[in-house]
Amino acid sequence: MISQNWSKLKPQCAKKPRPKRAPDRPSKLVRRGSKTKRSKHREEVSKNRLLQWVGLELGRWDVMDEVVAGYDLHISPSLGGADSKRNEQKRKRHLEAWLWARMFHPLLPLGEPSAEALKHGDEQLLQKLVNAGLGKKEARARIRKLAIILSSEIVPATDIRVQVDKHGSDLIKLRCGKRTVEVLPRHFAKLRDLHVGSSLQLHLAVFLVLARYRVLQVHEKGGGNQGALPDSVFGVLQKWFSKPVIEAFASPLNTLAGAGYYHSAFSDVDGLFGSRGSFFEASILEGVVEVNPPFDEDIIWRTAVFCQQCLERATAEKKMLAFVVVIPETVPKQYHPTVLLVASGYDVVVWKP
Repeated sequence: MISQNWSKLKPQCAKKPRPKRAPDRPSKLVRRGSKTKRSKHREEVSKNRLLQWVGLELGRWDVMDEVVAGYDLHISPSLGGADSKRNEQKRKRHLEAWLWARMFHPLLPLGEPSAEALKHGDEQLLQKLVNAGLGKKEARARIRKLAIILSSEIVPATDIRVQVDKHGSDLIKLRCGKRTVEVLPRHFAKLRDLHVGSSLQLHLAVFLVLARYRVLQVHEKGGGNQGALPDSVFGVLQKWFSKPVIEAFASPLNTLAGAGYYHSAFSDVDGLFGSRGSFFEASILEGVVEVNPPFDEDIIWRTAVFCQQCLERATAEKKMLAFVVVIPETVPKQYHPTVLLVASGYDVVVWKP
């Protein structure tokens, strides 16, 4: 999707070499070489806030465990199917789809879902239960019970001490209380490079962001609701544009653009690693934005509407803007977000591998 002023951009970009990013300036704490009373106070406040966030995240993790247990007790057995790993994974996907329709509200700070999205998510799960032989009234009651569990009070943990265990070159484990998160050394190094706070708080920040995405993952081996753009493809985009490309849907773990050039789900914890915050709250008027949303119908719909609005503003202000949208090839033709993207009224190039 390209704004009407885009034809002017390519010749300009071709003449200008890609600007080199200046190295990050050291913090005031490092430049001073010694801690004044004021800077020490700031560090203590920041650390206290991190400790509070970690405690809250551990509380969220407990609630998610209750949601999964409730689903396994009240919903999953009624969905039927042979007892195989494939069917078990399929049943887990039903829970993940239901949670995404609700935007994990109110457990995670992803915003409030629309009434239409709530209804759509409930109806999809309801239909699966009815198709499996459960009565509508009973199916609705079980879904309502699951929603109540999702809205359970979050009880923050209080004893926050993060310990790091290194297992050779294969894995790094960070433990806090009964919870453990794991990260590959190369991903840990990436988080360390992206981290914008004090190095003394790195382990707290890394545990926090990994715990948040573990909750978002739902199951221990969940995920799979978003495809990743290969490095080589992203590199082609940057080479073509000759300027940094903005990522609309990334995370500190998978960003290809780097600190200051990616949007992500969580402005709070991701902000510790250079995120620009939510794509839907951004003011985008020019440049190239790689848009790779989670494969959720409501999110893709919101993305299509938001891209359209950005293009309208860019055209009105005579700015040059392009969105490179990545969505599954298997999406049905009648899938209305895709229809909106293609019929946007702006220049559209559809590419299939």
